[in-house]
Amino acid sequence: MTGHQNVPLTGPEIGSLWMTFQKMTMLLQMMKHFSETSETAVYHDFLAEQVGEIRSFAEEMKAFFTNDRSVVPEGFSDRDVDLDAPALYNEIFGVSFFRIMTKVMMGMFVLHLGESTREDVIAFYNRGISYAKEMYMASTKLLMENSVLSPGPVVSPPQEIEFVQSNKYMSGMSIFQKSRPINTVEVLYLHQGIEINQIGSELMTGFAQVAREQDVQQYFARGKKLAQNAIDTFASILKESDIQPANSPWGRTTRSISAPFSDKLMMYCTNLLSGFSLGSNAIGTSFSMRNDLPTKMTLIAAEIYKFAKDGGKLMVKYKWMEEPFQAEDRTALIGAR
Repeated sequence: MTGHQNVPLTGPEIGSLWMTFQKMTMLLQMMKHFSETSETAVYHDFLAEQVGEIRSFAEEMKAFFTNDRSVVPEGFSDRDVDLDAPALYNEIFGVSFFRIMTKVMMGMFVLHLGESTREDVIAFYNRGISYAKEMYMASTKLLMENSVLSPGPVVSPPQEIEFVQSNKYMSGMSIFQKSRPINTVEVLYLHQGIEINQIGSELMTGFAQVAREQDVQQYFARGKKLAQNAIDTFASILKESDIQPANSPWGRTTRSISAPFSDKLMMYCTNLLSGFSLGSNAIGTSFSMRNDLPTKMTLIAAEIYKFAKDGGKLMVKYKWMEEPFQAEDRTALIGAR
């Protein structure tokens, strides 16, 4: 491992910092609105603290680019948030959304740490991992203490170790035979899918209320239906095994029709969570041993993928999609002489 004096950022490090900058500056603007509109002291103080923490990450990333003689990405700024707009969601939703984002951050920081070699970049992502982990625990505790967050679905404690005796274990729903109850690993990923889509559904409700462009508004309404379909599908699988899905309120959308966020920011946020949902779905599919579950998850994933792709087209249409930094086009440089 080498120090960072006179050592340029590598291509992977530039790429990872660019991605992190987009996500963190988006989150910064959203947390500013959640903090500004929060009225209960315990929630306001928690949200306000995160504004300062996330801003420090953004400033540190700017320094990486500046010291490397690189242009700083645009990301998201004060232009993407209206702090005079009334609350679009209640304060419980702000904390619930941030809790989901800590899960995104944990995965993102670990992934990017594994592609870093410069000591200061490694230290940056190491700090990010610690922050995301601590804030996941803090936000979970805050919601639990205020009786907002329900624990996951409950099953009876296992009493013995068993091994699979037949390929029938992998059989799903069939008109010829009854499928086995789902196992606890499958419960894990079904519960996670419900949780992500509950937040997503509420997020899309608010975004659809305030989007300025009509086709963007329709896109968010489509996202709400997609999230609700995923919730219904995953919940029905749990209920087939007599397992009741956890029912957390997650906060609510207000009646406001004044946009606190730019359409650009809301589209990026939707694209980010669509990618997170796709990743979660893929992991759940790979660990499901009942063959009907991957089929159902794959169908949902296909809809999410199409939704995300159409969202990308909308972002291109309105010139909201910032390009990642490019490697040199040597062919063009040679031909320019």
